[in-house]
Amino acid sequence: MCKKELTLLTHTAMNRLYGESFIVYNPEYQELKIHESYTRQKDGNIVKTPENALVEVLPSAAADAPAYNSLKEMVIVHTGLELGATIYLDYSVVTRPGYLPELDVCEQVEELSPIREYVFSLSVPESKPLHYEWLNGKIAPVVKTAGGVKTVTWALKNVQPRPYACCIFARRQYTGSCGFNLCFKS
Repeated sequence: MCKKELTLLTHTAMNRLYGESFIVYNPEYQELKIHESYTRQKDGNIVKTPENALVEVLPSAAADAPAYNSLKEMVIVHTGLELGATIYLDYSVVTRPGYLPELDVCEQVEELSPIREYVFSLSVPESKPLHYEWLNGKIAPVVKTAGGVKTVTWALKNVQPRPYACCIFARRQYTGSCGFNLCFKS
C-alpha cells in the first residue's frame, strides 16, 4: 500500500512537479487499487478525483519495446489544486502469485521537495530470507514478526530534497547517482 499526502506550497509544485501521480503496473499479473484520491483545498473543501482524471497510458519507457507494451501506467491528474491545498492518494498494486519468482525493488526516497515523514514498509513470509541495503545512508529498519509474516519498516523524518541538478525532466525520469535509495531482494 502506498499513501501520499502532499501540501502544495509553490506554483512550481502545483503546475510542474506534483499535479500528477504515475503508477506503473502489469495488468496481466497485477491489480491497481486506488483506495482514495482527493484534494483538500486551503479552505477545507474536498475535491474528489473524478473518473476522467484517471488516465491509463503506455509507460514512456516501453514505447519502443514491444515486449513491454502490455505494461500500463496510471496517470492520476490531481484536481482542485491551489496554493496551500493538500493532495491525498492511497493505493495498492496487488501482485498475483507466480508473476515474479522473487521480489527485487529499488525505491528512491528523495524528491525535489523536502519530505516531513517517509515510511516504507515491506511484508514477506517469515520463512523467506530478505536482503536489503540502504544506499548513501545508514538507517536501520524496525523488523517485526507476527502470524508468520515478517514486516520490515523504515521511518524517516525531515528528508532533504535531492539536488535539482541531478534531475532531468523528461516526464519524471531521473538520472544521476545522488540521493538515498533503498534496495532489497527476497
